[in-house]
Amino acid sequence: MYPGLVSVVVPVFNGEQYLDEALTSVMQQEYRAFEIIVVDDGSTDGSAGIARSFGAVRYLYQENLGPAAARNTGIAAARGEVVAFLDSDDVWLPQKLSIQMSHLLRQPQIGYISARMKWRLEEGIERPIWIHPRILLEVGADNEPYFPVPSSWAVRRSVFDHLGMFDPTYRQAEDVDWLFRAIDGGISTIALPDVVGYKRVHASNISRERKLNRRMVFRALHASIQRKQQLQRGAAHEMLVAKGSPS
Repeated sequence: MYPGLVSVVVPVFNGEQYLDEALTSVMQQEYRAFEIIVVDDGSTDGSAGIARSFGAVRYLYQENLGPAAARNTGIAAARGEVVAFLDSDDVWLPQKLSIQMSHLLRQPQIGYISARMKWRLEEGIERPIWIHPRILLEVGADNEPYFPVPSSWAVRRSVFDHLGMFDPTYRQAEDVDWLFRAIDGGISTIALPDVVGYKRVHASNISRERKLNRRMVFRALHASIQRKQQLQRGAAHEMLVAKGSPS
């Protein structure tokens, strides 16, 4: 592990349309201590060629196992002290890593950090009802809703060692499950007000599968509730044992 190095993990599945711009946005970062790991989750399009055209990219291929497994492959290969994620259809602003690393380098107690992302409608795409108008790129209101999506994160590698990686049984909402586990595990975090990039809204967004997404979110919430109940039962048992112990 290299102190100060950020391992940028870019999972991609048939993302040739946007991958070049995503990787270019990493190459344009003001913070220069980074490596890029593209994890190709079984693409059948030209994603591999685009990834390999960037000389700085470490390209890893696996059969299609879903975004959680792709992120895990990238984390396992990471050499950096910090892991940051960029979905292949998202774009970072040049100051993304410098903003977040300035906090992480000064505050070693912080386990992970998130920031704001704007959402951009691709041409010809209507705004889905589940996207609030204030988070669109063109608006920029100060009171916009906050959604800590993975492309806005920077996570210490040690946090994954402590909490575990993404649950590959989640085909969606694996990030929600991981965030609940981080909260339940008491991992210290900061949510920055800075806008650090944008998410595209296009016809192929996996998040458009709303029924599956809701089901996975409810599953993650239920698992979080169960963890809390288990901790409460454990604490109550310890208190009873302590009261019954001789002084």
